[in-house]
Amino acid sequence: MQGQKKTMETKLTFNGEALSVARRSRGISQKALAASINITPATLCKIELGHLAIKEELLSKIAEELHYPNTFFFKEINILTPNIIYYRKRTALRAGDVEKVDNIVHIERFRIKQLLKALELKQKIEPMNPADFGSPEEIARRTRHILSVPAGPIKNLVNIIEGAGIIIITTDFNSDKLDGMIVPDQDALPLIYLNKDAPGDRQRSTLAHELGHWIMHHAFNPMADEDVEDEAFRFAGEFMVPSMEFQRMVNDKTTLSGYADLKRYWKMSMQFLIKRAYQLQIITKERYTSLFQQMSKMGYRKREPSSLDIPTERPILIENMIKAHLHDLEFSPEELQEHIGMLTSEIHSLLNKGKGTAFMKIA
Repeated sequence: MQGQKKTMETKLTFNGEALSVARRSRGISQKALAASINITPATLCKIELGHLAIKEELLSKIAEELHYPNTFFFKEINILTPNIIYYRKRTALRAGDVEKVDNIVHIERFRIKQLLKALELKQKIEPMNPADFGSPEEIARRTRHILSVPAGPIKNLVNIIEGAGIIIITTDFNSDKLDGMIVPDQDALPLIYLNKDAPGDRQRSTLAHELGHWIMHHAFNPMADEDVEDEAFRFAGEFMVPSMEFQRMVNDKTTLSGYADLKRYWKMSMQFLIKRAYQLQIITKERYTSLFQQMSKMGYRKREPSSLDIPTERPILIENMIKAHLHDLEFSPEELQEHIGMLTSEIHSLLNKGKGTAFMKIA
């Protein structure tokens, strides 16, 4: 579509479900939103259900309150069944937080699909079922080979994953109890969601874990008795810290100071590396327990030494998709706002975060 603008939608019908999704994504109840715009909760309920028409003035008040453009409420937002979403630590979330996160997911998926209507995203990784390939570890080794990952630590995991055609969305889950997730859908949309507030080493662990879910589970609908979390952890361990290399660097006498040095090298948390050593049976159960007791005593279970902090890695693929629309496809910021349902102020804020410049290929 080089040199030609994407045709914008012209027929607009208000969608009460889009309003419901927008409200829930902000963590606002019907009662609270109704009070803020001076209507009754019953009226708002009827509007969301499509039983009552909405006037333009009221729509503008709602849009301003929820921080979405007016046109967002005319979009078709596909709602997923929550139990198909792979969450890390979802069970620790409050019901209200789960609902908020679910609806953030629906909106982000919609926006990515809108962006991909005119762009080509080439994926380098095909699904691999552990039942066919022997083990998660073998799949991790194959994945490193497919993506041409050299031996040793992965310097920038975000670059590796985005280069494979998988989109990383960093978002505010408003909770430290949710690290990340993948969201399988009918279009096999390659998305990993990541808690933007998590420290760098935890983000890397989460990304590797969710990458394992994406490769091994999203296309195969694992049975309930399959331990998909254990498989994802095993994949992450082998992908980030290959056993053949790690076994030469650690033994049952490795101290916490030694694990600190290993963290500097592998760019993974000390806790991850201790668990990895136990997983590979390099250390005994007693040594594993002793090391974690030492970690707890020194306060490292909650916060490892700041001198060992791993920088966060910034995704740029979504930013480049937006730039491709603004530059190659010649969308104005206002047209893009209507297309993806994101305020122009948020679009500018996203583009000002970094210096990603590589544009996407036009479909």
